[in-house]
Amino acid sequence: MSSLTPTYSACSTFSSDLKHCVKCESVSYCYPTCQPTHRKTNKDDCALAPVLQGLDSLFPAGETPKRSDSKPFTAIYFNNYLHDRPEKDTFSILVDLFKMEQDEVYLFEGYLMEGTIYKGEMAWKKAFHEFLSRAQDIEGYLPPWWTPNKATECILFGLRDNDFNLECAQEKADIQKTRDNQQMPINLHESAGKVYERGLAGLKGDIMLAMMVCMEAGLSCTAAIDFISDKVYIVEERNHPLPAMDQPPKACSNCWTASTDLKRCARCKTTAYCNRDCQHAHWKTHKEACSAFANSPSGDKNPFTAISNGTFLHDRSEKQTFQLVIDAVRMRQEDMYNIESVAMKGSIYDGASSSEGVLREFLVKAKEVTGFLPSWWTDASTEACVQFGLHDDDFSLGDAQKKADIIETWKDERMPMKLRMLAEKVYGSAPGGVKGDQMLALMASSEAGTGPQYMTGINMAPAFGRNSRG
Repeated sequence: MSSLTPTYSACSTFSSDLKHCVKCESVSYCYPTCQPTHRKTNKDDCALAPVLQGLDSLFPAGETPKRSDSKPFTAIYFNNYLHDRPEKDTFSILVDLFKMEQDEVYLFEGYLMEGTIYKGEMAWKKAFHEFLSRAQDIEGYLPPWWTPNKATECILFGLRDNDFNLECAQEKADIQKTRDNQQMPINLHESAGKVYERGLAGLKGDIMLAMMVCMEAGLSCTAAIDFISDKVYIVEERNHPLPAMDQPPKACSNCWTASTDLKRCARCKTTAYCNRDCQHAHWKTHKEACSAFANSPSGDKNPFTAISNGTFLHDRSEKQTFQLVIDAVRMRQEDMYNIESVAMKGSIYDGASSSEGVLREFLVKAKEVTGFLPSWWTDASTEACVQFGLHDDDFSLGDAQKKADIIETWKDERMPMKLRMLAEKVYGSAPGGVKGDQMLALMASSEAGTGPQYMTGINMAPAFGRNSRG
């Protein structure tokens, strides 16, 4: 916990000797009594805090960007999405975002919201009035000219207008057609999430909104994902450099001349050159690495696609498979300790001499995930993997492994994220219970070269454990 000096603890005790939560710095405790009991209440907001704080670095201090139609998510984040619009436009957006939220709650959660036509009501007047009341309580959400009388006018607009009528259900396709904007449904969903303080199936929508803001600020898709996912997992590394895997190369791998017209090595795609002369001059240096990468397992070329498909551990040597499994476990227990303040039972964080028990439990769960382990894996492989972890110096179950250690060992900036998502396939969620399906789908789409252009091409239903509408 931080050494700042708050006044009241989470239990409302007055004291001059309280400690802030080091992660979110928004609550304080009579440490160590209050913090564990308050964890269940605070953990969601606590996990999101470093992400939202990190967005401040993308904008000049104290500056609120003016609303722009080309940057809707930035406007939603800064609560001015409904500002600087004609009154009718504001009314129609409020009606549509409300109706779409009700439809998606029904679609993803199977829940019929009180006061809606899904519940048999003639119109959504009562539920819409409650929505507007909540919106009024959010500072800056509604435009400056908004008054309580405007809420009444907005409700009447929704009852009388033919195109934006509260008596008609509104699905995603309807909104895209009416607005002639494929992105509009996700705009409306994120804006509604600011009012309901939740995403679909009870998930916080801030993570997705934060990623969109990053992309609108000029980060590449992959850099934005890295920016967000790293903050979700590790708080103390808030200002790490942003890798940009999907951006074009900026300098020749041989002479280091900056250029926007470089050509990648056709074999491995990891180096780029000004011309053939540079490529030939660099070949002696590059030859070994090029051959190794070109002949590497398919899971190394598109790792997030392989993790998503359950084939990341396939087509590898026994030794490398053991190393990846062990490091996935070591990364997981390190994250649980840092993020959840939980020492996994039977781990070195729990006082054991090695994390043998954690690895064995992981492998039992892994066998239940169809196709996760390679086809050659047997019970004897499980025992061999455990013995490898007990005796190998570099992949020892008796040693803690931090993110920096993982990167240094594998010479791969993305390896921590790969290992985390690999472990999520076995445990079913990330530390804190958050499902990583969305992030994995985004990374896989980036590898496919399709990138989530504001999420319009991704079926979100599976990420929330629901079936899409048939």
